[in-house]
Amino acid sequence: MTRFPFFPLLRQPSVRRRARPRAFSLLATGFLATMMAALPLRAPAQPSLHVIRTNGPASNRLNIVVLAEAYTSAQLGQFLVDATNAVATLLSHPPYTGYSNYVNAFAIKMASKESGSDHPKYGISKDTYFNSAYDSYWDELITIPSGTNGQGRVTALLQGFMPQCHLAILLVNDPKPGGSDGFNLTAIVSTSAVAAETAMGQPAIPVSYTHLTLPTSYPV
Repeated sequence: MTRFPFFPLLRQPSVRRRARPRAFSLLATGFLATMMAALPLRAPAQPSLHVIRTNGPASNRLNIVVLAEAYTSAQLGQFLVDATNAVATLLSHPPYTGYSNYVNAFAIKMASKESGSDHPKYGISKDTYFNSAYDSYWDELITIPSGTNGQGRVTALLQGFMPQCHLAILLVNDPKPGGSDGFNLTAIVSTSAVAAETAMGQPAIPVSYTHLTLPTSYPV
């Protein structure tokens, strides 16, 4: 980083200025307000697909897609790091270990207005894209709505970016470990659960309860 030399402020000779007419000040203020209102609002970040790893064409490979939940626009760079770690963690456990050379993995960046998930047990509510929430009784179970404001959004993104997806993982940016099988539609796991798995060696992504049925082999 370039450092600029420090220049002490020089005292300028005082010059007595005539006050501007009040009408002029009001006109300038009104003009500024009009210009600010005309500026376009910053649009939310659009979803995009990023490759984590590729081992061949999607038509004959096991395709995993990680989707961002509760990541703000400023946090989407960290999401790609977290998604890469989540895939590596998943592939370190059977039955995926034996298929690692036949796995393609992708990440779909989708910004939320706020980070963190709902915790109804503690009265915490967040505005996130997939509307994820921890269970009101067991604050380790994470789900999303089954309709158009939850699972429907997952389905739409997968159809648009990776219709050949075999396993979708919703990665929830929340400090509380948790997850679920997503009712056999989308595996859900929090970033803190993945971090805890790395430290403890216990599976965080519920691989045994997903809808995925692994084939006995893949063509090369």
